[in-house]
Amino acid sequence: MKVFFNASIAGKSEGVKDYGLIIKALNELGCKVYSDHVIKEECNTEDSKLRKNFRNYSKNIRRLLADSDVVVTESTFPSLMVGYILQLALQQRKYVLALYQNNPHRLLVSDSSDYLSVKRFNPKQYPQLKITLSKFLEKTKNKRLNIRFNLMIDSIIDKTLESKSKKINISKADYIRRLIEEDVNSEF
Repeated sequence: MKVFFNASIAGKSEGVKDYGLIIKALNELGCKVYSDHVIKEECNTEDSKLRKNFRNYSKNIRRLLADSDVVVTESTFPSLMVGYILQLALQQRKYVLALYQNNPHRLLVSDSSDYLSVKRFNPKQYPQLKITLSKFLEKTKNKRLNIRFNLMIDSIIDKTLESKSKKINISKADYIRRLIEEDVNSEF
């Protein structure tokens, strides 16, 4: 399974060992982990460097996120970028495990998405961390979006679909998927 790992770059000086434990556990569970965007990146606040590098960084993040099956984030340190990527993942219907050490951020607790799991972890209890990750991966294994089908539509339906999906800032496929999920959920 391909896992997009995310954590606060600004909090890396305090949390890098914990980030490493999570990545190590995921690797031991047989996952391919995308983590260089956190581990190898430095927190740089020079505006000129940020503007110049942001476009490439953003493209790389989006490509890795799209290629991932699930997202695991270390959410102990509040971060706008972590929140932004978490939101992108949820919009793409990626299952997200948000790990925290002390108290979860209010926004994590208040989000009622079926795609988001919020769990406390203690870096001193590595076996328990590995169990938590294993349960998350097992739970999401059969729920990943991995079946593709084609749909032929006329131009009127396409224009309507384009308009509706742009209005809520999601893809046409996600819009159709939401409609189907609403039907599935109303049956239960």
